[in-house]
Amino acid sequence: MNKTILTTALTISLAALCQSASAATVLPLLNGDFQNTGTGKANLNRPANWTGTNLYRADNSYGYNSRGVLVRGTGDAYIYQRGTLTGITEPTINLKGWAWAVINSGPADVGTVTLKALGGAAGDRETSFTFSGSTIGNDNWTAFDLSIEKGDATQWEVHLNYDEKSNNYAAVRFDELTLQAVPEPSSAALLGLGGLSLILRRRK
Repeated sequence: MNKTILTTALTISLAALCQSASAATVLPLLNGDFQNTGTGKANLNRPANWTGTNLYRADNSYGYNSRGVLVRGTGDAYIYQRGTLTGITEPTINLKGWAWAVINSGPADVGTVTLKALGGAAGDRETSFTFSGSTIGNDNWTAFDLSIEKGDATQWEVHLNYDEKSNNYAAVRFDELTLQAVPEPSSAALLGLGGLSLILRRRK
């Protein structure tokens, strides 16, 4: 088979896929890099635009890239942020970021990053990345990548949790969170890949 035809088909396929990937919509996850803190006594050392309970404390320090957020407390400590999916047509919601294992804690303590699609006929849905010092090792930043189908959900939620069971007031860290609505591969990309597969089959 003509090498030029093969190269052309591959180039078209890759170009179409790249164009599709670049069309992702960035969702407004505010202060996902945790460079800002709130103001006032009630929000002292808490990251702006995030919400939590009295059972957490978040400090802007020790980030993966400059400052991050440190979630700690006795018992169940967490912060979260929600946003609307109104007008979003892409079928998949994708969350990326970095997590630091539980600090100075027993193996029972865990951290969890949860991505949720809220509302809609299917009800609330979620997917999670759970870690501890025994799974990714203390003093290590580890990347996570979560995806969930949007369906007809009306809201997204990013939930950062620390489940403390060792009674030593330890903590977990998070940083550099990005949230996107991701499109399906374009029809042009699929067509190009289909043509490429036929060419490869004929060459065998």
